[in-house]
Amino acid sequence: MKNNNRGIAPLLVVGYIAVVGLLGFLAFKPKFLDKTSKTAAASTVATTNLNTAHEEEVKALKAKSASAAAGIAVVNQVAGTLPDTPARSAIVSEASIVQSKLEAPDPVEQLAAERRANAILTGNLEEARRLNALAYQDSASLRDRTIAAEAKSAKAEAARDAIDQKLGEAAAASLASRNAINRMWLGIIVLAALYLWTKFSHLSYGSVAEIAADIKKGKDALGALDSGTSRIQQKLSRIWGSIFHPSS
Repeated sequence: MKNNNRGIAPLLVVGYIAVVGLLGFLAFKPKFLDKTSKTAAASTVATTNLNTAHEEEVKALKAKSASAAAGIAVVNQVAGTLPDTPARSAIVSEASIVQSKLEAPDPVEQLAAERRANAILTGNLEEARRLNALAYQDSASLRDRTIAAEAKSAKAEAARDAIDQKLGEAAAASLASRNAINRMWLGIIVLAALYLWTKFSHLSYGSVAEIAADIKKGKDALGALDSGTSRIQQKLSRIWGSIFHPSS
């Protein structure tokens, strides 16, 4: 039984195929995982930036609203000093409606508005012009702050949308990679199964030639078959024979 170690070779081949497949898995899969994790981290940062931009935008809008409410409150105060006429009632009514739609008046802004109104009511027109100029500067600053906050919010939202699109693409690529790897392993398993089936159930041309040569040399047929087959093939043959040819 000089060839009784032939059954080890197929197992070595199958092991080699499995090792190659595992190395391929380790070589390519982490790249997709790394790309996905980096994109996910970037998405988290983009979402944080968007939330911060939205908060700044809300603060700017509230500051603008509170400043306007302060001016409306002073309008109400001044209108309350006027004689009781339909015009006064209309001013107070409309001012109250507008104020109800705004934030609570900013105390500092309301104090500044009271000073402007008092300067006009007392005839201090120079002081009124100075205070009005400061008020217009403050209004421009609030407007610029609101515009900048809205632009920053829009930019952050666009950045987050772009990152989310990349995250979707990375997830799709990762899924495609996993599917490809699964198909590769399925192919390896099928090939290994076919290889093992062929090696364990068939004789190669070399084995047939070796058996024929041994028989020609005068060796008995069973001895030649025993020499030309592996231990696994011999064992499978005995099992097969015991099942389908029990009397032989």
